[in-house]
Amino acid sequence: LVGALFYWYVGGWWYRLRLRFSGAVAPDARTARLVMTSAAAVVALPTVLFLIGYS
Repeated sequence: LVGALFYWYVGGWWYRLRLRFSGAVAPDARTARLVMTSAAAVVALPTVLFLIGYS
């Protein structure tokens, strides 16, 4: 749970900072975190499903 909270806040902060570097004027913190989490799920979910199927 602590790792998830760390990922949510620090990862979201980093993703928002990257949006600012790319030219976004005032990106919303919550939206940046949701987009970052969705992008991470694209990689994580197939891996989890593969491991469940493999076991």
